[in-house]
Amino acid sequence: MVPTVPQRKHASRAAAVGQAATRRASAASADDEVVDSVGITRDWAYPTETTYTGNFDMADEIWSEIRFEALKELRHSSSTFHRFGMNLYLERAVIEHTTLTDAISSVLGNKLAKNEWNDFVDYNGMVHEAFQRNPEQIRYLAQDLKRYREVDPACERLLDVFMCYKGFQAIALSRVAHHYWNEPNGTGVTIARLLQSEASDIFGVDIHPAASIGGGAVLDHGTGVVIGETAALGENVYLMHDVTLGATGTSGEHDRHPKVESNVFLAAKCSVLGNITVGRGATVAAHALVNKPVPPYHTAVGVPAVMRGPRQSRQEQRRQQDEFPKGST
Repeated sequence: MVPTVPQRKHASRAAAVGQAATRRASAASADDEVVDSVGITRDWAYPTETTYTGNFDMADEIWSEIRFEALKELRHSSSTFHRFGMNLYLERAVIEHTTLTDAISSVLGNKLAKNEWNDFVDYNGMVHEAFQRNPEQIRYLAQDLKRYREVDPACERLLDVFMCYKGFQAIALSRVAHHYWNEPNGTGVTIARLLQSEASDIFGVDIHPAASIGGGAVLDHGTGVVIGETAALGENVYLMHDVTLGATGTSGEHDRHPKVESNVFLAAKCSVLGNITVGRGATVAAHALVNKPVPPYHTAVGVPAVMRGPRQSRQEQRRQQDEFPKGST
């Protein structure tokens, strides 16, 4: 009997989860050795269950890997590393946290608190509650981390992305602001505005809290990125520095910002203006100024931008020319 498409998908996903669980079990075994070698008292353990329930948690998988990378860093660290307190930094920022939610709340909360002139605002609790109440956003965050490794040649470890990549942290904070912006009756708008302001101040990134950003977002370098209020980004969108998703300034409509579909690449210093769609798989070249829709898998180049057809189509045209040269018919 030939399995149906849903059955094949279920089997494939079950296999993936089983492999992930095996990796976690292996990491847990190796982790015991690392913990012993660096003298850390551990009150946590990696999940090792292998039963497929149909509810694979990417956030747990990603966080397990980051913690293990931190432990390996401690094991192989030099005396200089310890002399400057980096061992304590890794322990407090990564190893002592059992979930991605706890860890990102601590990292962002501490960074925000140090930038503030008072100690009244509980930024740690603010971040933690947003991700706790909106699990979809923590899944998106895990997708962000995973995507960095897939597309950024400079990314060697997820630990580096989590701790040091301001583009990742800026997106994480924008997800928190987005949660509060969407609270009923506008009760979270002031919190969202505060977080937007802090993100702009700390990271040099200005993302309106109303903007919708799918999972797998990558802000490479991050500096100077501006995303307007009614902009919407699909999954796996890659933005270089100084990208602007803005309005034309001439539209009287509230919905005035771009809609960027999944798997789009926005190169450095490009500007996409107005309520237009950048189609799935498209590329906007560096310094391009786009004020009209970009078809799927096309490349927008120049000021104002012109569209170049999909590379695949040109390859197909060359293949056809080779098979049917001029004068052969």
